[in-house]
Amino acid sequence: MRQEEEISSNNFGLSLLEHIDTIHALKLLEFSISWLDNHNDKFQKKEQEYIKAILLRLKIRLAFLRTLDSSSEIDAIDNLEYIVNIISKDISVLDFGNEMDIFFSTSIQARLSTTMPPRPIMIFPIDVAFNNFEDICRDFRKILLLSTEKVSSLTPLNILNFFRYFRTKKPNSSPFIRIMLQSIFFSNNMILNKFPVDQFIIDSISEIYSPAKQLFAVLNQLYEIYNDLKHSIFGSVNNFIKTASIIYVNIFRIMCHNPSRQRRNFCKLVLDLESLQEEAENIDIQLQSYFFKESNIAFNDFSFPYIFSSWCFYEKLQTMILICFLGFELELHSSHELSLIYW
Repeated sequence: MRQEEEISSNNFGLSLLEHIDTIHALKLLEFSISWLDNHNDKFQKKEQEYIKAILLRLKIRLAFLRTLDSSSEIDAIDNLEYIVNIISKDISVLDFGNEMDIFFSTSIQARLSTTMPPRPIMIFPIDVAFNNFEDICRDFRKILLLSTEKVSSLTPLNILNFFRYFRTKKPNSSPFIRIMLQSIFFSNNMILNKFPVDQFIIDSISEIYSPAKQLFAVLNQLYEIYNDLKHSIFGSVNNFIKTASIIYVNIFRIMCHNPSRQRRNFCKLVLDLESLQEEAENIDIQLQSYFFKESNIAFNDFSFPYIFSSWCFYEKLQTMILICFLGFELELHSSHELSLIYW
């Protein structure tokens, strides 16, 4: 993800205070807020307006740092809601203060703009900067809310719909938020820290083709009874699930990229899905042969569902449709061509 978004870990010789523990920064912010609260009455009325603005900014910094350091999604959501309420309701956080050029130099950003493609050197007005920060907090909160949803509602299709909404959001989310979404979605071989990735794939297949639930139950029973043919089928399905999990997770990961890279990487992903579909067709043939042999039913008398290859074809088709629409989003196609894709 870092390479895809051209985010470099090179700090160009600048110290980011990485040697200071987060707990020390939190204590310093808490002490500063406490000191200003206790000494507020010693300042004149005009000065108290500045003190209020400083307090609000310190509280915003404290709440955001607590969000990043928190191990509880609920506490992090509360902190983000607190930040959004301050920025959206208390304009005094923006009204006071003078710009200090010494704290930021465009020459630093000029070094960053040497990446390809080059980034424009921009310094946003304070109101625009706070609006962008508010958007970051709102998006971050939505991601955390997703991770706290009930397991019953976190179906693969529901999660995919969230990513689709997030992908088409205007203005586009910042790289920081897209990286956070990707990190929270898949970590330690778990989906949203709730499902093993293999189970996530099985749920996705079962969601597209409901009889697959019974099929997976039967396959598990086959595995318990040793037989060369049965173990061969189970091993093929197990290998397919492991391969499919990498490709399927990549669909979600790619949606966290910027639109141009989404289209490029989805085009590559279609080839992976094509290869996976060929593997799935072989598995479906093995299953068809086994179950018809066990039940003594002639092939011509019954139509066997091609569950795995159908799932691959469905995902490939959805990806191809998304590539088409990304072409319109990126203005690679003219608007009048939209109707042509339905013919």
